[in-house]
Amino acid sequence: MTRGYFVRLDIADFDPPFHWSVNPQAEAAHRRSITWLRCFGVITDEESATRHLAERWGLWGGVAWPMGDAEGLQLGVDLPSLWTVLDTRLSGDRNHDELLDSLRHAIVRPGDPGPIPVARALADLWSRQRRRACAVSQALLERSEHHWLEWIDACAAEADSQRRADLRTCSLSDYDALRDVTGVMQVIYTFDEAIGGYEVPSPARHLAPGTPLGAMRQAATRYIDYLNDLTSLPKEEADGETLNGVLVLQQQDRCSREAAIAEVRRMLRSHLDRFLAEESTLPDYCAAHGLDLGDRRAVYRTVAGMRNIISAVYMISVHSGRWALTPENGQAGSAL
Repeated sequence: MTRGYFVRLDIADFDPPFHWSVNPQAEAAHRRSITWLRCFGVITDEESATRHLAERWGLWGGVAWPMGDAEGLQLGVDLPSLWTVLDTRLSGDRNHDELLDSLRHAIVRPGDPGPIPVARALADLWSRQRRRACAVSQALLERSEHHWLEWIDACAAEADSQRRADLRTCSLSDYDALRDVTGVMQVIYTFDEAIGGYEVPSPARHLAPGTPLGAMRQAATRYIDYLNDLTSLPKEEADGETLNGVLVLQQQDRCSREAAIAEVRRMLRSHLDRFLAEESTLPDYCAAHGLDLGDRRAVYRTVAGMRNIISAVYMISVHSGRWALTPENGQAGSAL
């Protein structure tokens, strides 16, 4: 694999056409999040704390939940703060079984998470999400737990793929299916419901393939996954990772790196266009399915949440220091 390949992206190409604002407590929530990680022994030194602060997860949570209450916003900032630590651990260590087992245990038995610091922090995060979800419905609680366990299992599958150097045989459709869960988006969507105090009406019906909400959620997830792949490509390649959409596409189509990047750029705009096109059909869909006022409000709250999350990912792609290369893995800089 070629190392140190850099491309300058015009981030305006991917700017989602949504109004966004930032919760005024966002930066304070990020500082509290770092203190929280320190309390659980996840962050243990000043260098790590400084690096984590540069990743700007307060901005992510502040854009995703601009009207969130203090408790909900903190939950929304603590999620990416911990998830990025987990992602780094899972990417850097090829022997994940003990860690993944501890994460499963933290979700199933959060009162007894065991000694591993990141698992203890996850148990605390999940306990707070549980309380918010329970206040909405038992069904939301069950979906939330299901998506956490699904994500952990998918991380095991991704780790196995990395160990087996699956890039040569992984198709783009295979990659999309894996990223649907390893990208933690399904977990984030349930966080939006818990923080916002609402629930997608009859999700098995109205989020099914072929429905406007189902298509919008898929488009949002694809946009987020591939924007992340573009911005993280130089760092991931320098770190020796192979499961990146640009690399998968380049291998599948036997094309140049420039052609693969151009195709991913086209895909990003296409996913946004699809999101907007499906959104325009929602009034007719709600009328045709006889949704009452309460369910219609929940549908539009779901859409608002997806818009905010897309905007949050875009903003963090522009402003976060997470994807800057370090002296250990390559030239200083980023993909942007």
